[in-house]
Amino acid sequence: MPLPEDMLQGASLENEEGWRKGAFLGVLMKAESHNLACLGGQYQFRFDDGTCEMYWLCADANERREDQTWSEFVASSNDQVRSRFIKLCETADIDKEIEDWDFVRKKKQQGVDPMEYLWFVASFVTEEEFNEL
Repeated sequence: MPLPEDMLQGASLENEEGWRKGAFLGVLMKAESHNLACLGGQYQFRFDDGTCEMYWLCADANERREDQTWSEFVASSNDQVRSRFIKLCETADIDKEIEDWDFVRKKKQQGVDPMEYLWFVASFVTEEEFNEL
């Protein structure tokens, strides 16, 4: 199911939706109002000629417990992703990632600002989609 329009404003709409660091918490709040659970996400650099996934810089939710209702899971998963995303923002050294990644470092040397290509890609699901996983 496509995400609601109010969640897609300002998003990068490649294979997976991504948001700027400063916009993601607002999108997470909107997800809860749409009864969508966030399973987690990760940082990516998305250039026209390549995507660099930083799967180690992630904020993921715990598994759904068998005794959890859907609304309880939506609240808990979104809260877990929120707190882990905030911690990630405080601890991730994106400048180090830029320097350690050859492809991104070369872009920077060519005068490209890698931060303009940094997105937080997250996965949101409805109860029906979750049950199909």
